[in-house]
Amino acid sequence: MADNPRQEIDLRFGGVTYRVRPDFRALVGIEGATGSSSRLLGIRIMTGQAGVSEIATVLELLLTDKGGPPREKIGEIIMADGHEDLWEPLGLFLTRAVKGHKFHEEQARKEAVKTTTDPPEDK
Repeated sequence: MADNPRQEIDLRFGGVTYRVRPDFRALVGIEGATGSSSRLLGIRIMTGQAGVSEIATVLELLLTDKGGPPREKIGEIIMADGHEDLWEPLGLFLTRAVKGHKFHEEQARKEAVKTTTDPPEDK
């Protein structure tokens, strides 16, 4: 993968590709709204263990200031398109946020696979 110092992720949702990158405001909003740490939520999303409400919340907080759809529309898109294709990009987004510039996608994926056999923890 090419060097990506800004830790950006291309997130395709509802037929539109959004370029998102971890920032403090988004992480605080996501953690506050979901009640879960970014790291654990990222792992749960990557392994398909997160609830649809958590996924919708992450999408809403990431896409609102990028001209993304409102919460009601996010739900409609998820119901029409499913959310499995969002697991990897959203999980990587949250994992990158925790690791900062030291992030390596390979390590995040290995960690996600390793934790699928362990029950998820909260904060």
